Amino acid sequence: MNLDLESLDAQQSATAGMYRLLSTLWCSEVSESLLAELRSGSCGQTFAEHQFFIADEVIDGNILAADYCQLLVGPRDHLPPYQSVWEEGQLAGRAAASMRRYVEILQCPLLRREIEADHLGYQLSMMGTITAGISTVSCKRESLVSYDELGRDFFAAHLRWPAPLLARAEQQAQTNFYRALSRCTREFLEMEAAFWS
Repeated sequence: MNLDLESLDAQQSATAGMYRLLSTLWCSEVSESLLAELRSGSCGQTFAEHQFFIADEVIDGNILAADYCQLLVGPRDHLPPYQSVWEEGQLAGRAAASMRRYVEILQCPLLRREIEADHLGYQLSMMGTITAGISTVSCKRESLVSYDELGRDFFAAHLRWPAPLLARAEQQAQTNFYRALSRCTREFLEMEAAFWS
């Protein structure tokens, strides 16, 4: 029984880590230090297998930054990574208000003041917090049930929307890195949707 709990904790911790990594990559341009980390050791092999880059490819951080901006920042023909925009056609809609309620429940500060609460990266971060919470309370039945319900509600409300954004971003990306990020995020969320249904 203890081995099963330890295995579940390790799996939940790894899943929380994946949510947080994806959050970082969607919230801002990839930094040179993070890029170097993603390309090193077993991490580098994993990211190469998922076609973020070719193993010996020289990657210019400025090209990645430009691709991030043309995809998600603008000034025109970009893909705003906000749930309200994709569901309601406007910024700061119902999804942003709902996200602010979750921010209060989980007592999580907003990642950056200049992004709305319903930014995909912030939603991934919040789901990482919920998933990490599950791994820390697995021995307390009531707390586990509460986190499980919170996770199901949050996923249904805030992580079932991005498929169209991710599909368009994969098509519009000009670098392997952002094509792969879009594809891997979509595949990860599809896998997680089965868990949280």
